Amino acid sequence: MILRNNYNLIMKIVRMRTFLNKNNIAYSSKEIQQNLTKISTWANAWPNASESGCANFIRKNYAALLSLLPSNKCKSTTSLQNQLLLIYKNSNMSKIKVYIAGPITGLPNNNIEEFRIVEELLKAKGYETIVPHDLFDGIDTSNFNHQDYMDICIPAAKSANCLCFLENWQQSKGSLMEMQVALENNLKTTLAKNFFADYLANTKKL
Repeated sequence: MILRNNYNLIMKIVRMRTFLNKNNIAYSSKEIQQNLTKISTWANAWPNASESGCANFIRKNYAALLSLLPSNKCKSTTSLQNQLLLIYKNSNMSKIKVYIAGPITGLPNNNIEEFRIVEELLKAKGYETIVPHDLFDGIDTSNFNHQDYMDICIPAAKSANCLCFLENWQQSKGSLMEMQVALENNLKTTLAKNFFADYLANTKKL
């Protein structure tokens, strides 16, 4: 019998969240409920999905799966987070993945123009990119506090091979947290101004 670790991991997370909801042990927002419905529907429709198919599903729904886990840092939760992260990383090994970190809060348009400049420069060099803003597409963030944002950004940063920091990143609370994550997880870091000769020239136009 072939062990189906990826599918079993998905189902374990679904069962855990279902149990938590049923017993009112952990808070479940509308977003979490929607994620649970989406993931449960897929899992029930594809019980015989291949390991690679499940890994691809985890890659595409990484943030949604993480949201189903309880916020506590108990051993079982940490273990599931690490398993998800390992599968997520292994399913994205074809390209070096770079997480772009920098100041967002309080800046015009959440500083998206500067992030896009670096994103395009990285893609032109063949890198895969993670832009924090894109992690929240389709998510209602109207009631989010700073920690709610970081609960999604930090796992995404951990999934990268390298973190690229924009100008004035030291003034951003979130970027400081992401730098700490990089140091704790032995991830490579670079400054955009050192990595690209054109970066500063482009940002001066903003």
